[in-house]
Amino acid sequence: MNTANVYDHPTVSWEKAKIAFDQIERKEGELLTHWVELGQQLIMLRKSNPANKDFGKACEEHGIDMSRQHRKAAMWWAGLSQNQRETLREYNQAALHPKTLEDRCREQFPEWLTSTRAVVPSGDNDEATVPETEITAET
Repeated sequence: MNTANVYDHPTVSWEKAKIAFDQIERKEGELLTHWVELGQQLIMLRKSNPANKDFGKACEEHGIDMSRQHRKAAMWWAGLSQNQRETLREYNQAALHPKTLEDRCREQFPEWLTSTRAVVPSGDNDEATVPETEITAET
């Protein structure tokens, strides 16, 4: 199986991921919305290279310096449906980080922990579903 190298992925995905990451770092605007955007971009980029070490290194080289657990949580958060995200927000109004929400989800809605739905932008402000993207602890 020949997969494209993570470094060869369109620059726009890395740029969008970096913009969202920077907004999160600056605590600018609606943080959980930025986490969704970051997670969506990471999902697309992750598909280009399934090797953990290479993906983590590529993220760092593109200015997205975060732990594997936080990358996984961002992708998990982006993979939830809008209704699931809204429900978790209602139950955990003070939470501003998907890792915190993921941990609380383990207690409140354990069936949501393995997300197989990943929504990524198609380019025209529409959403396109990427089928059967499983986000695992190895991400």
